[in-house]
Amino acid sequence: MRKIVSTDIFKFAKLIKAMNLKEQLKGLFVKANNSEDIPRLAKEQGVTFLGMIIEDLSNPEVESLIYDMAADLGEVTVEELKGMELKHFLALIGDIWKEIKATMTFEEIKSFFR
Repeated sequence: MRKIVSTDIFKFAKLIKAMNLKEQLKGLFVKANNSEDIPRLAKEQGVTFLGMIIEDLSNPEVESLIYDMAADLGEVTVEELKGMELKHFLALIGDIWKEIKATMTFEEIKSFFR
């Protein structure tokens, strides 16, 4: 898997727009502004965000954006990704999430939604 770079921000933004998540995410981060336990809240919000993504997977545009982004970050083709065993696909998604967390702090991510 490659490192996340500046151009990936635009891919994430397209995904957020396609899923109509901006206002929902903004609401999640407002809760974070009012909390002193940011690490605990960050985990909770991560789970909530994952739930939002899962709910919108039936949208063909969202599916395409996720495959394109995950294939690019995972350095595989979209076709390879689509044919990947579920455990390997989920491991790749987990690695991408870890890379996001290693690249940006919760506070930095939150600043995009003010």
